[in-house]
Amino acid sequence: MSIAQDTQPTPPAKTSPLIPWAPVLCLALVFLSWLPALSIGLEADDFYFYSPKVTDHPFSYFARDVLDTPDSLFLRPIPILLYALETRLHFSAPAAHAVSIAIHLMNTLLVAAFVLMLVPGAGVRSHAFPITAAMLFFGCHPQAPGAVGWIGSRFDLIGCFFGGLGLLLWMRSYRSPRWMPLTIAALAAFAAALFTKEPCIAFAAAAFVASMLEWRSSGKGGVAGRLARPVALAVVTGAYLAWRTYVLGGIGGHAVSHKTFNVAAAFWYAVADFWPPLQVPNALSAPTIGLVVAAAILIVASRQTGPAAQALDFKALVTLAALLAFGLALCVSFPMDRNLILRRAESRISYGHVFAIAVMLGMLLGRVRAGWTSWACRVLCLVMLLPAIPLQQQWIGYWKEADDTVQSILRQTQQLVPNPPPSPTFVYWGVPLTTKHYCYVFGYGLPEALAIKYGRGDIRVIRYGGEEQKLHPTPDMIRFDYNWDRDKLRLIPPEAR
Repeated sequence: MSIAQDTQPTPPAKTSPLIPWAPVLCLALVFLSWLPALSIGLEADDFYFYSPKVTDHPFSYFARDVLDTPDSLFLRPIPILLYALETRLHFSAPAAHAVSIAIHLMNTLLVAAFVLMLVPGAGVRSHAFPITAAMLFFGCHPQAPGAVGWIGSRFDLIGCFFGGLGLLLWMRSYRSPRWMPLTIAALAAFAAALFTKEPCIAFAAAAFVASMLEWRSSGKGGVAGRLARPVALAVVTGAYLAWRTYVLGGIGGHAVSHKTFNVAAAFWYAVADFWPPLQVPNALSAPTIGLVVAAAILIVASRQTGPAAQALDFKALVTLAALLAFGLALCVSFPMDRNLILRRAESRISYGHVFAIAVMLGMLLGRVRAGWTSWACRVLCLVMLLPAIPLQQQWIGYWKEADDTVQSILRQTQQLVPNPPPSPTFVYWGVPLTTKHYCYVFGYGLPEALAIKYGRGDIRVIRYGGEEQKLHPTPDMIRFDYNWDRDKLRLIPPEAR
């Protein structure tokens, strides 16, 4: 069936009056599951993004790198504008986390909107099961804490919102006679997504695939509409890439930096995305179980027949599969090992992948709505979803643990040196990049965190000792040694410096 083809609605079956409220209750459950994240403070890159040097001139990041490092090449001004707004409104850490949770809830609603559009039927009542399953899969997926529980990774949340909204409007434009305003709105959303995070080009690429799949269909808008849409999309994307090249001196990203391609990264992201309960003795069993469950759902769904069977929109399915494939392809050059991916420090990068998988899951489940096959799919979904929330809570706790480590290091620093001299140099040994559970402590952000703690911006920070050796340390440097096991920061005496 075509994206553009309208199907005859199936009369809704007799169901409980509570069924139409299932998606609402599901959204409430997703919200409640994220409430513990409100107790997490600022950590790692958060301090950098809320620092005055970033938030005082947020619009300048439309024409400059967010991190100002030689190999980052991040043109991401939209989230910086939100960080700056929160700074001006004096948002606390819980308020900032509430914003992240709100964006995640909007993305969960986008998943529901996709399923509602792509599964034929007569409203929410007939869509309650596929919508609820897709929303729970996405909203409570254990890969999400890296994006939702860490304020500094809000790029992924906002990018998925604008990219998902753009793709939804784009596919909707092939189903509606008002294709032009929908197309314009979709292009605006894609532009916002691109200026949020560069990997969001995967959403635009998926939209182009949708247009190519519809090229020979009747569609809405005729030949002009079919031609205008992909051309306009190419213009918007090309203009972004041209501006990016002009500002940064190249398209940029990890693929052109000194870091090497890492095909294993995409594999482990796919493993983590398809099957939430990853904490099994042998990690290789996770993709096996996940593929078996996915295949079972697909087989049962495809064999469903009779008046209650629903046609499967294969063009929409291919479009979403393309979104997943493009997203995974962009991970190929990401220089992370399996532990950082599976154990959540970099799980944020799979946020868009889980979005695509959730919508595809809802589409497949929407095909099954009668008889024993419906109950079989419900059981399979329970097997997939029951471990999700406990794992999600576990990893929210691990991000809270990282926050505790951050606050402990800052507190002990101020206790050891309550009144540092003018323009001091703090040298830290042993301050970890991540906790033992692979959640970030300090990547960027340590100098900015100390500036906030001391209320002054003249403190220079050197970490890990590598830079100290190059700079030929002097006795006036204030040196600290952090013992990870004891969570103890020690001031190295002057005579030992």
